[in-house]
Amino acid sequence: MDVSSSTAKSVGQQDPLLGVQIKLFKSAQDTAQSTIETLLSSVNAVQPAQSVEPHLGSKLDVRA
Repeated sequence: MDVSSSTAKSVGQQDPLLGVQIKLFKSAQDTAQSTIETLLSSVNAVQPAQSVEPHLGSKLDVRA
């Protein structure tokens, strides 16, 4: 049992609604952390090893 679970249980004995809110908040944090980790691992997986347009080299025409 982690700190949030034990806190929620102890507070929940005195105020059940607050205990539920703590559990929901912890669950939301865990979900957000998992989502961020998944997104970051996905971004790292699709990063190109080299320039997206290697055939262009330094010959880009930037004239308007």
